[in-house]
Amino acid sequence: MSRILGIVFSLLLFVLFTLPANAQTTTYTVDYNFTFTPDNKEGLDVALSINLKNLRSDLYINEFSLTFPKNFITDTISAEDTAGPIDFVRSEIATGMRITFKFDEPTAKKTEHFITLKYSLSNLFSDQGFVKEAILPLIQADSSSKVNAELILPPTFNETLSISKPIPSLIEGTDR
Repeated sequence: MSRILGIVFSLLLFVLFTLPANAQTTTYTVDYNFTFTPDNKEGLDVALSINLKNLRSDLYINEFSLTFPKNFITDTISAEDTAGPIDFVRSEIATGMRITFKFDEPTAKKTEHFITLKYSLSNLFSDQGFVKEAILPLIQADSSSKVNAELILPPTFNETLSISKPIPSLIEGTDR
């Protein structure tokens, strides 16, 4: 009987110490912070700050991609991280355009990548009488993502603005 208890105890210890201590279903989190600034040509200059955080020590993030819809066509895309400009691959796919970043050093547990993507979008404003209507294009967030949007209006912007979607987290540059 003591031999059987010893075997059961050994198996129990084996199972307890070989299973991950904290089984996580999410391997990473991403925070997207959009800053929209109207240009002088019915468009927006966009700075998209991305904070990519790895949550697992047994996996490394060596690539990150963003997919934009087909109507997202701009030639003025640039990317940088905390060390300066970074390279990316822009590829056309059936549903739109994909931008892929490859990281030189793997992202280990509890470390983060900070990427800033800058681009311009055109024809996002439409005149509706005395009101200018705008749509702020964002990324669809999933359970491991958080999206914030800021709209910064220049001092010369003196028109009434209606934002179709979404409601920004912050609007700066006007008293209205």
